[in-house]
Amino acid sequence: MAAPQYRCRSARPLVFVFAFLALSACTSVTEIRIHNSSKLDFADIEVAGESFGELAAGATGEYRPVTLRNRYAALSFTADGTRVTGQALSLGAPRFTWRIDVIDLGKGWLDIEVVRERDAPD
Repeated sequence: MAAPQYRCRSARPLVFVFAFLALSACTSVTEIRIHNSSKLDFADIEVAGESFGELAAGATGEYRPVTLRNRYAALSFTADGTRVTGQALSLGAPRFTWRIDVIDLGKGWLDIEVVRERDAPD
């Protein structure tokens, strides 16, 4: 005889509420560095509210600790006088390199490749 379905249904909302609360409270410190793979210089770079300064075309910055909420981080920078924003997911490692290329500056289109660094920090 099959179990009554009402028992499963009553537990589902409770499971979702606890999962949502657990995930929304999740924060972690992750090391991120930026590699500017575009032909434009980046100025006033910010990742998750942390300043990363400037980065010339083709250059790679230093790792910086960033506090991430739910493993996503907002990115913004200025290139050729235009403010550009984006977002990337950093999951599965304590360090990441974000390789950023500007596809269309006027439209704000970026190509962000997130590379997991599995080695121990220097």
